[in-house]
Order: sequence, then structure tokens, then C-alpha cells
Amino acid sequence: MSSSKPHPLPLGDVLRDLAVLRASDVDLSDGNTFPDAESADSANTADGIQQSVQQSYQFVKEAREALKVHQRGDLDKQGGRLEILRSKLEEVRDGARDDNDKRYVV
Repeated sequence: MSSSKPHPLPLGDVLRDLAVLRASDVDLSDGNTFPDAESADSANTADGIQQSVQQSYQFVKEAREALKVHQRGDLDKQGGRLEILRSKLEEVRDGARDDNDKRYVV
């Protein structure tokens, strides 16, 4: 047994990795996360390697775009706009209810 103190994984890195797995639709619960022999053989062909490289480039491109959107705060801005619209629609709805209540009162 080693006498050195164990070093836990940094929480931020673990959370980031889990977020990447979630975003890439990897299901760890099915137990089939590792390729079987047939898919490993097909991945070693030139076409399989090229396809894998293309998928990697696509993943990196999408990840960079997601980070840019996050850093610019576009989602927060859009969420703020949606919240303003939602509150205005609620005001209109409440006003329509008040008008309906007044019509039926005799």
C-alpha cells in the first residue's frame, strides 16, 4: 500500500466531464458503454477512423459554440426577454379575467 495521501479528483473537472457525457447522450446505466469486438474492428478501418475523426471535429465545434454562447450570456438575455413577455401575458390574462368578471355582475 502506498504511504502517499490519496488525491481526490477536482470537483469542477468531474462536473464538467459529467456534463459532457450528458450532452453527448451517453447512457452509462445500460452497461454497453464499451464497444464490442465487432465495432472495434470496424472502427479500425480507414473509413471508420475518418468517420471517428469527423465526429470528434464536430463535437469540438459544437462544444466551442456552446461555450461562446454561455460566455456571451445570450441565454440569460433571452431568458430575461422571455420573463418580461411572460409577465406581460399574465397581466393581459388577469385584465381579461377582470373584464369577464365585470360583465357578468348585475
